[in-house]
Amino acid sequence: MGRLADELMPSYTESMGGLLDVSTVVEAMVHAVEDETNPGRCLRIVQSGTGYYRFAGDKAIYPNAKL
Repeated sequence: MGRLADELMPSYTESMGGLLDVSTVVEAMVHAVEDETNPGRCLRIVQSGTGYYRFAGDKAIYPNAKL
């Protein structure tokens, strides 16, 4: 799907930082799945880094999440 978007709308994918390498996404997903402190938070994977999406109340609900 990403490659099709890149072919049809390259300016859009470039504005978002370009396509990520599959290995980058896989590593982040494996880390999130193996993270014992992650009880199901929303993971954001972008060119500039990886992190859990922050919601109001996260510190109270997920005090030990590390990613």
